[in-house]
Amino acid sequence: MAHRYLTSRHLPDSAIDLLDEAAATVQNKSKHVKADESDLTPADKALMDGKWEQAAQLIAKEEEVPVYKDLVTESDILTTLSRLSGIPVQKLTQTDAKKYLNLEAELHKRVIGQDQAVSSISRAIRRNQSGIRSHKRPIGSFMFLGPTGVGKTELAKALAEVLFDDESALIRFDMS
Repeated sequence: MAHRYLTSRHLPDSAIDLLDEAAATVQNKSKHVKADESDLTPADKALMDGKWEQAAQLIAKEEEVPVYKDLVTESDILTTLSRLSGIPVQKLTQTDAKKYLNLEAELHKRVIGQDQAVSSISRAIRRNQSGIRSHKRPIGSFMFLGPTGVGKTELAKALAEVLFDDESALIRFDMS
């Protein structure tokens, strides 16, 4: 994920930085309170009461079970990645396969009456993602032509929004 969303850095630095940031965030959120009597373990209480054998058994039992404090979970990493990249967590968790399968429907929500253009672009994008194309060639060169108001720019903006989560992530050449 770091390779995909933190493009200003290279692997493994980006992945290590992401984990480091997530761990620091988790550590900062955890409550560090001075130990009082309510924080004492049963073994500590037995030691304070002078019950040495019981304390030894409890300590041995505690050592068998590893104690993990401040675990960094997947949601912590996603939250940190969202904060660093500016992409909402919901967009990070959506699978690419689902995005590409619903590409045509998503484009039709914004572009009306351009069925052939939407289906052609959707096929080209899905073909690229399935690995069928040659990697020496571009995904596609799309030239939208037609009179004013038929949806050329809107289709390009909708495609950028669906693929890159940002409508402004497109290069537009207006030849008029």
